[in-house]
Amino acid sequence: MPDLDQTAQLFALVFVSGDDGIDLQSISKITGFDRSAVQSDLESLSNRLEEDQQNPIKLVENDQVYRLVTKSKFAPLLKKYYQTPVANSLSKASLETLTIIAYKQPVTRIEVDKIRGVNSSGAISRLVSRELIQESGRKAEVGRPLLYTTTNFFLDYFGLKKIDDLPELPDPEDLNNIDDDQIELFQKHKNRESKKIMAQLERLQKRIAQAGVASRRKAEEMIVNGQVKVNGKIITKLGKKVSSDDIVYVDNKKINEESFEYYLLNKPAGYVSSNRSYPNQPSVIELIKTKTRIFSVGRLDQDTTGVLLLTNDGELTQKLTHPKHRIKRTYAAWVKGIVNEDELEQLTKPIRFDGEIYFPQAARILKVDQKRQESLIEITIAEGKNHEIKKILDFIGHPVIKLNRDMFDGITIGNLKKGQYRALSEQEVEKIKR
Repeated sequence: MPDLDQTAQLFALVFVSGDDGIDLQSISKITGFDRSAVQSDLESLSNRLEEDQQNPIKLVENDQVYRLVTKSKFAPLLKKYYQTPVANSLSKASLETLTIIAYKQPVTRIEVDKIRGVNSSGAISRLVSRELIQESGRKAEVGRPLLYTTTNFFLDYFGLKKIDDLPELPDPEDLNNIDDDQIELFQKHKNRESKKIMAQLERLQKRIAQAGVASRRKAEEMIVNGQVKVNGKIITKLGKKVSSDDIVYVDNKKINEESFEYYLLNKPAGYVSSNRSYPNQPSVIELIKTKTRIFSVGRLDQDTTGVLLLTNDGELTQKLTHPKHRIKRTYAAWVKGIVNEDELEQLTKPIRFDGEIYFPQAARILKVDQKRQESLIEITIAEGKNHEIKKILDFIGHPVIKLNRDMFDGITIGNLKKGQYRALSEQEVEKIKR
């Protein structure tokens, strides 16, 4: 490892861990640093980020798991972001660079720079990160500069079956006078056909996971280790996409795709929403009788009961659990104390608490027990962040006593008793997919 500042290395690890964060033990294992030293450095880093008024990021720790979050004063901006569709189109510089590479490939950055008249390093980095171009060797000249070509994903993205399907330019041999119409030619080809082709392709590791061979993460390790073949060819690089016509082998054994299964469980208390069980912590997976490797859609705390979906459809799971899709979940929560109208109103506005920003959708009082001094609250959220309900109710001063999820994306328990489950109907599956 390069001789980097220890705190900088820790910062980099927490940064790439994203929304999930990274725990203290993993940080120590990856870096080789002593746990107490790591903890001390992260505490110092947290203080520095907090004190820097111009820095929008802060470091938060929960049960020795560290994450980077945005400071609460940026809540109005973040709310506006989540409520506004964000364009995902390529910039003019990226399109210009991509046009040159597509028609002149393989081509070096210096050659692209000469045509564009500006440094193209940034545009090339963005295109590589979006998997539209790739390094494809080095040119046989002084300095051996890197060569760049387009990827299979480039073809999929723009609805092309092969590179020869690129539309003709007035003069393919002269890209020095690119105009806006030529720059945007790729955007014009991102049509229905491209969406059709994309729908037919999927990541190799996903295909392996769907076949029940291993988890997606384990499948990635198998690919890198050379255990996977596609149509007889060993694949060792991640990013490979396959179609239903491709034949995949893992450890020289042909895999068979399995059909998707979807279940609704009325989760009882005492079970963890994980594929692994621990002493005195059985897994919800043990309640479902199937030979298929399934997993829960999101998680409910061990003491939380109610609606829980389980499936082997990883793509749908990701869509249902990602905050940007704003899937509605409704809970019934018995809380300590008598909730008044002012407190209830707080549950319909953005809440800044414990380094996070929460956006509850609606809330109402279902019942009040004056004798026990408890209230039953119905609350709807649309993001499903970790311990979200418990945290926002703590925020208004009414800790949760008992929590049940009544609805997830329109799916309710119905007549299922605690611990019982059933397969979702085709209509229900179609509804949640929409």
